[in-house]
Amino acid sequence: MTRYHGLGGRNVFVLDKDGERRALNKRPDLLDQPSTQFDWQDGEQGTGHLALALLAHAVDDDTARELHHQFEQDVVAHLPASWSLTREEILAWVALQQEDLEAGEDRGAVA
Repeated sequence: MTRYHGLGGRNVFVLDKDGERRALNKRPDLLDQPSTQFDWQDGEQGTGHLALALLAHAVDDDTARELHHQFEQDVVAHLPASWSLTREEILAWVALQQEDLEAGEDRGAVA
């Protein structure tokens, strides 16, 4: 099981199912604005950057771009200084968002 760990408000590591620990890729290629660090306690750019990087790693780049603002508000903005999330928890959140989008599209088609 892949697990993500945040330590001290800025450092984020990935612990793979093989037990290998490495820094989460910051994915500057996906950012509209340059950000040099994750900082989920600043409530600004670092929080969104972390949301984008977590989703990109757990799911894919397109989903990350589409959902990172909502993931930032729903999850990342509420993380304490040290935290742990599993890939499965992130995937469950994504599935709920996609269900909500599909339900909205269905309602739109009926109206």
